[in-house]
This record gives sequence, C-alpha cells and structure tokens, in this order.
Amino acid sequence: MRLRLLPAVLLGLSTWLMPSAAWSAWYADERLTDDAAPSWTSPNNAFGIAAGPVANLHAIWMGGQGAPSQVEIHYSSWDGSTWAPDTVVSDVDSWPSQNPSVAVDRSGNVHVVWDDAQHDAEGSQQEVYYRARITGVWESPVRISTGVNTSKNPSLAVDSFGDCHVVWADTRAGASRIWYRARVAGTWG
Repeated sequence: MRLRLLPAVLLGLSTWLMPSAAWSAWYADERLTDDAAPSWTSPNNAFGIAAGPVANLHAIWMGGQGAPSQVEIHYSSWDGSTWAPDTVVSDVDSWPSQNPSVAVDRSGNVHVVWDDAQHDAEGSQQEVYYRARITGVWESPVRISTGVNTSKNPSLAVDSFGDCHVVWADTRAGASRIWYRARVAGTWG
C-alpha cells in the first residue's frame, strides 16, 4: 500500500492526517513520547512535522531531560509503519532549547532550527541554532543568528534546490524585528 499524505501534514504534530488507503478513515492516534518529563510541539507556528520524498515523516518537539531548564529538541522519523525512537538533536546543556522547526529536502535530508541560550552564561539571551541530518548522519549544531540580543522563534523552509531559508524574531534593532538567513549550497550567507 502506498501512503498518501494530505497537505495538512505540515500544520504541526497534533494536526497531521494520514488517511487510510480508501481515503475514508483516520488511523488511530499514536503516542511518540514516553518520557517522565513533559513534551510540547513548537508554539511559534513553525513546522513540527515534515513529509519526506518517499512518504516518510519527520517530527520535532521540545521535551524535558530532567530539570525544567533541561528542555531539549527531540526528533523522530516514521518509515511508513513505525516511529523510530526519539533522538535529542540539540546540545544538552543547562539552558532550555525551544521553538523547533523542521524541513526535509528532496533528497530526504532533514534540517532543524531552534533557539537556545547555551552561549550566554546567564541564560537570558537566546540565539538560533541549525542542525542537519545528511544521508542519515547528524552534523554538528551551528549557531546561525549573529545578533547581540535575543533571537528566537525560528521557522525553516527548504526550497527545491535544497537550500535552507530561516526567519526569526530578533531584538538587536531595539524592538523585535524579523530577520532572515539562507544556507545556499551548504554555506550560510
């Protein structure tokens, strides 16, 4: 049976739909997290789930690792029949990682962004981080925002060339403004 996904798959983890082969019913809901700490999808209207090129799904969320400040970004993929165990993709540190967004390019590579205060000793200034899973291997996280103030709530898209496009809110100009950065041919501009 070939899986068919409707466009609503990009609306968020709690609103994805996967019709049956007859397009007449919903599959049963399935729990993805089983940690003692709570988990959340991104509240910033970023994509919490993305469809890959061969009808597989990629989900991203925030989840606890123990203490409330140890919220990290978790990832899982669905191969058409089973969800894989989740993987922490953010750096595990003493500051919360938040507001993830995920996109998948046409080669099936997974791209993730989130905000985190790991570079700030006081933990009061978030910055935007990016990480990619290329041919099944996670690259190291990269800080992509360059401001001296808070950068948060990133949202990510990948175009047909595989280039990444990220927007986020940033206070480097005083009031919160929207900033943009692109990763073209594997290099952040």
